[in-house]
Formats: sequence, structure tokens, C-alpha cells
Amino acid sequence: MPKRLAWRSFYKNDLPLITDICEEIRKISVENQLNKAQTKAIADIKKISEDAFQDIVNKAKSLSEQKKKNLNIVQTPKIMTFLEK
Repeated sequence: MPKRLAWRSFYKNDLPLITDICEEIRKISVENQLNKAQTKAIADIKKISEDAFQDIVNKAKSLSEQKKKNLNIVQTPKIMTFLEK
């Protein structure tokens, strides 16, 4: 079982991820299951260079679309087999 998180630790380390990072970065983070350090790094990149940030957004979108295609390729035969029974 995970160790309980102390309030001060949450306030200092985790709350800023919820309150200080824009919705677009939070969405990317959740969709791609990024950890705290990766999320902060993307936020820093956005502050430094909007072009670099857009490259990351585009890459994330293409990866997400590729995952969906791969899932469909894998799942469709299983679904068809199930439906035939």
C-alpha cells in the first residue's frame, strides 16, 4: 500500500501541478500518462518556446492517434470472434 502523503508535501509539490499549469498541458499529461517531472518540463518548454511546445503537442497528438489505430487493429479481430460465438 502506498505511503500516505503529508499535507505539506502535497501543498508544496503536487498542488502546483493542478493550479499553476494550463489546461492544455494537464490534458497532454493525463492522455500520455506523464509523471510530475515530465509535466513540469513541458510547462517549462512552453514558457521558453511556443514553437517547441507546439512540436510536442503535435507529436503527442500523432502518438495518440497511432495508439488508437493500433488498438483498433488488435481489438477488431477479438471483437469479431466474440460476435461470431
